[in-house]
Amino acid sequence: MKRKLLLGLLIVLLGSISAGAQQKLKFSVSSFELDPFDTTPQNKVYEKIDGSGFRYAIIKVSSTNPDDNLMEYNFNFGNLKSIVEQHDNELWVYVQKNAKLVTISRNGYTTLNKYDLKTTIQDGKVYVMLLNAAKPVVYTQMVQFNVTPANAGAVVTIKSNNANSQEEMFGTTDVTGSVAKALPLGTYTYKIIANNYHTSEGRLTLTDRNKTQKEIVNLKSNAAEMTFNVDTDADIYINGEYKGKRTWVGILKSGNYQVECRLPNHHTTIQYVTVTDGNNQTVMLSAPAPMTGTLAITSTPLGGNIIIDGKDYGVTPRNINDQMIGNHIVTISMDGYKSKSQYFNIKENETTTVDVVLESILKRKQNARSKEKATKVANQTNASSTSCGYIQASAQVGTMMGYGANAGAYISGFNIEAYATMTMAKETVPMYNTSTLATSEASISGMMFGGKLGWGIKAGESVRITPQIGAGVLNVSGDGVGSNATCATAGVRVEIDFTNNVGLSLAPEGQFAVSKKEVFKKLEEVSSKIKGWGTGANLRIGLYVRF
Repeated sequence: MKRKLLLGLLIVLLGSISAGAQQKLKFSVSSFELDPFDTTPQNKVYEKIDGSGFRYAIIKVSSTNPDDNLMEYNFNFGNLKSIVEQHDNELWVYVQKNAKLVTISRNGYTTLNKYDLKTTIQDGKVYVMLLNAAKPVVYTQMVQFNVTPANAGAVVTIKSNNANSQEEMFGTTDVTGSVAKALPLGTYTYKIIANNYHTSEGRLTLTDRNKTQKEIVNLKSNAAEMTFNVDTDADIYINGEYKGKRTWVGILKSGNYQVECRLPNHHTTIQYVTVTDGNNQTVMLSAPAPMTGTLAITSTPLGGNIIIDGKDYGVTPRNINDQMIGNHIVTISMDGYKSKSQYFNIKENETTTVDVVLESILKRKQNARSKEKATKVANQTNASSTSCGYIQASAQVGTMMGYGANAGAYISGFNIEAYATMTMAKETVPMYNTSTLATSEASISGMMFGGKLGWGIKAGESVRITPQIGAGVLNVSGDGVGSNATCATAGVRVEIDFTNNVGLSLAPEGQFAVSKKEVFKKLEEVSSKIKGWGTGANLRIGLYVRF
């Protein structure tokens, strides 16, 4: 009796488990109605005609769940034909007229049998159906990838075996080479991608949400560390890309490579290198060969020492082979002769001829002494044998403080000069008006202009002394007052040459008013400064330019 009771309980338990395992989700039609304003079936783009010549009606199906996959639904109108199309977020179900019932099915859901549309479908009309489906419970399982080497920085992608699934990014491994993520239960394929490693692919099935699925992946290198050396300062190029000078160390993927060594004025060397998985190599590259020509060097006289670009090559005459192409400088030296340098150009596989003519040091010294003597004689010759002109700007100090300009010339020693000097400041003098019997003040300024004659005498190589005499007119004016005086001058002009054309002049001189207007005399009486303008001693200092 107990055995039968236990057997009955076991059957009930298994039935309950089976029923629970086979329980399906449900969906329903929330609404269905005619859209009287939608004329899509009449549009030639979307219009469909059945075998009887009638337009199909369109049922535009949507879901209350925006993530619902409408393409999983199947529609059956019995003997009436239907066509299903996806349009954006809607499912368009084309159906023939007179449909009244529809059976809607979906995998994993309870079928909705012979749902009553509560209307008769008319041809060329649009109906709107809104479905409401229960969201399925999604169970997930944690997946962890452990990738070696840990520093590969691998990218993991994964793709579900479900229909219409797309490959998705799972993640990038961390410094330990691991990455983890929860995925819905099911079967997946994955790829592990990393620089300088072969892509690794695999498959996993998730069935137990209480466990962590660990995938151990060992990546296989598809590259090697390569070291390239060349015994010159040549530039290293790999497949046309510059890598470095003299040496380069780096990772290259497995394959064939063209390695070049380039150096100016040298023939480029090319080597082909094969890189294999994990096979680290050190490769010694062939150095570029120089492009050379020949120099045939002679000198006048022969026997000169040859220095090319700082290197000793013996004495002339000589053929010097294996000279690098391009520009060079050769210096020839010999006792008793001045060294001489000369540029030359070497072309590949050609001979360049150079002859260097040396100058005797003895002859050069004799020529230099002769030139020096001639110059000295010329400089010491009396200025009467030369002719030139000059202009200068001057400043004057003394009894007439002022500034001005000079212009003159020497003609066979004879000197002629014109000058003009303006007082630097005005002099204030009292004035008495005999008509109004009023006293006022006037600001008076002076200007002296005239000419001089003299005779120039050379005193050494750079000094000329010129005694001068001359005459000029001193004009004074200001505030309605004006007058003048005629003056005589006597002095000495001293020129000191800085260069052949520029120098400093000093001219001390005395000035004497030999004829005065009445107003000038009255001005002298009230102003000693104005008196000094006409009669006094001055020093004119100037910078001149000779031409």
